[in-house]
Formats: sequence, C-alpha cells, structure tokens
Amino acid sequence: MDAGLLAEAAGKHEEAVAAFERVLARQPMFERRAEMAPAFVALAQSEEDAHREAAAVHYRTALRLAPDGPRAGQVASALDYLEGEDLLARGITDESLFRRAANADPGNVKAHAELARIEAERTGRQLTIRRYEEWGGAIAAVALAIVLLFGRRVRRST
Repeated sequence: MDAGLLAEAAGKHEEAVAAFERVLARQPMFERRAEMAPAFVALAQSEEDAHREAAAVHYRTALRLAPDGPRAGQVASALDYLEGEDLLARGITDESLFRRAANADPGNVKAHAELARIEAERTGRQLTIRRYEEWGGAIAAVALAIVLLFGRRVRRST
C-alpha cells in the first residue's frame, strides 16, 4: 500500500495501480481501499483516448473502491461517456448516455460536446426533411395545376 501511495505521489500511476492491485489480490476488502481510487482514476484518464477498454476497467475498479467517494460522479460520468462512444463506434447513437454523463459531472466537456454534436446533427436532419417536404408539396401543386389547366375535357354526347 505504501509503495503504491509513494508511486501515486510521484505521478507514476501505472506503478501505483500495479501495487494497489497486488494489495487487493491479497485482501479484496482492504480497509484503506478508498485511498487507491484516485490512482485508478488518473490512470484511466490517461488511457481514455488510446485504450478505452482498459480505461473503463480502471474506472469501474475506482468506482468499486470508493462508490461514495468524492470522484464517484466523475467516474460514473466517464463510464457513461465511454459506453456512449462505444455504441457510436457501432453506429448506435444513445443520447441518454451522454446526457447522463453530463448530468453526473457538469465538468465533462467531452459529454457536453457530444450532446451538442448530436443536437446539431438532429437539427440538420430535420431541416433536410422539411426541405424535402416543401419541395414535394411544390411539385404536387404544380402537377395538380397542370392537370387542372391542361387536362382532357370529357365531352358528353347527347
């Protein structure tokens, strides 16, 4: 535990997490486990862009270590954001994950940016649909006018 805390103080998050994982392997319910959470969060933040899966694992570990800790909202927000990004990579847009991430941590800039992008995309789609509707209505009106003006007149024979 002490080696992990020293490594964390020196900014060596990988070494700190490795030391903490050794402690947790021996004593999963170690009484000072909440002190380990910041190292897991720091390592996850450094891995977020390059290694999402590893970052998610470290965030989940931090949340298990300190579920009511001062960074619990930030960790939950980061997990929701990563899950939303994973779904986006598969072509699924789940706005609720990004909204939940933004609500859990108002400082989560990435979640707010993604919400803004989703909203801009939705607005663009709605504008495109509205334009197609207007053009469709105009074409239908012209077609109706042509039929009314130049349509065949049926004559009755008496």
